[in-house]
Amino acid sequence: MQFAAAAACSRGLRLKTKPVRISVGPGQASSFARLISPSRGISGQCEKLNITCGSSGSITVDLYNSAALSSPSSPLVIHLPPTGHHQRENHPPIPPYLFSASAALLSINYRWHNSAFPSASPNGGRIPSAAIYNSHPFPTPLHDTLHAYQYLLTTLLPRFSPSPKKQDGNGRTSLYARPVPGTKHVQRPILIYGSFVGGSIATSLALTESFEAKSLPTRIVGLITKNAVFDWTEIATSIAPELPQEEEDTWTRAPTGWDATTLHALKAHLFTSPASAFDAFASPTQFFRTPGLVVPLSWPVRDPPSPPPTPPSSPIPPSSSPSLSDLEDPSVDFDDVGPSSPLAPDPASESVSLLKRLSDMQIEQPTRPAHLKFPSSASGLRIPHSLFLYTPSSPPPPSSPPPQPNSPEPAATRPTPASKCSASATHSAKPKRKPRKLEGEVAAARQDAEGDISPGGQAKQMAALLRRSVLVHEFASRKVWDETLDPGAASEERAQVVGVGVSVGISGRSNGRVEGKADSGEEGEEQEEEWESKPGEDHEEKVVREWIEDVLG
Repeated sequence: MQFAAAAACSRGLRLKTKPVRISVGPGQASSFARLISPSRGISGQCEKLNITCGSSGSITVDLYNSAALSSPSSPLVIHLPPTGHHQRENHPPIPPYLFSASAALLSINYRWHNSAFPSASPNGGRIPSAAIYNSHPFPTPLHDTLHAYQYLLTTLLPRFSPSPKKQDGNGRTSLYARPVPGTKHVQRPILIYGSFVGGSIATSLALTESFEAKSLPTRIVGLITKNAVFDWTEIATSIAPELPQEEEDTWTRAPTGWDATTLHALKAHLFTSPASAFDAFASPTQFFRTPGLVVPLSWPVRDPPSPPPTPPSSPIPPSSSPSLSDLEDPSVDFDDVGPSSPLAPDPASESVSLLKRLSDMQIEQPTRPAHLKFPSSASGLRIPHSLFLYTPSSPPPPSSPPPQPNSPEPAATRPTPASKCSASATHSAKPKRKPRKLEGEVAAARQDAEGDISPGGQAKQMAALLRRSVLVHEFASRKVWDETLDPGAASEERAQVVGVGVSVGISGRSNGRVEGKADSGEEGEEQEEEWESKPGEDHEEKVVREWIEDVLG
């Protein structure tokens, strides 16, 4: 599957603002080596381009340091903001480590906001077009990103670095002419960066556009995400908890750190229905596995509180013993007779009520999740080098000591039949089994991150799926004849997970954790390496720059 297939119905693109072409001297660098000491003034050199997205309006993209595009080998960074363009005032600044004197940066201001508008005009007339176009739920951000990416490849880059034309012996241009001896085809490396929900689109774009063909003018060499959301399926099939914060606080806090409560508060503002959250371009984990969940028709909600029992109009007689006529009546159920019947309902009736509740929520018994082969052998795609950054969450409060074996379980923590059935409806039954050798790391990561809806948990799940795809599919035949290949270390190097902190002041130090390095111990274990920032140097910036240098070579 390609990223372009997601919006096959999109129309042509039209640029309304021509970029300023700047000539560059022969000493212009063609690599990301200058990231060690980048020019801080590049972030102010911004050109705004207006791109028409078919019949759904237009978006604005910001182009920085366009002079670097004159060299066909200079890198290009694609930046996707953490939320839609409607929250641009709350967007954090673009990370400084993405700017370089030898690289251009393109920031795509996609739209992603599901705002309800009235179905009819109050005065009976037509609905204003502004009210209709104010709502941009998924897949609008997917289409916006696709339009910008296709324009970049087909129009913008050829203007700055046109490909040389082939000529035959008579000097005529020919598509079938042999290449000039001694010439080497140069590909422009592209790095993709995205955070929060922009990280979902960035991951989908990188996975579906990383072609291996050497004849293409560009190639995606790396993917960087920070606090990205890779799986919405658990959120789409579970009931939202109580939300103590305001909506504005949720939008503002989400890019820097989020949890399940944050995603529950935003899901209805991003998707029109739970089915959209199961789309692989919104939940990139679905490229590699089935969800194991049945898609509900509507967002699950809590049951309304039951009304209090009405007191009897007449006093209850002191004796509730059945009479002789009741004993002869076969329709009388003696299990319901007695003073304890109102307090202890029949388990069978409770089960029927619970099944009816699940039926109303359109949730059935889930199936077992299964792995998918991605990318397919005939797609020409390759898993790109990926760096998943996340901000570690604060440690949870200390839990209460476990109850004694003879002590009764507290009522607040005692599982009820409803909670058991609800859990079985959102999580598939997974019998415990010893994982295979090739899937040891994936199984370990799944056990560690299962039920952990957090930036770190989802980053580990995504990295484990990428490593499994590289290990099981890409290296399936190569490891047979390549004796120098270490499949485990190579797959871990392809997808890395890094926990980053925040530096305190100019002389502050922040520690981070790099996961996914090769370990000399048992297969499947992850070695954690500690990083310490030097005074005045941000840990996140240091990690990203070193990773980019390794990827670009």
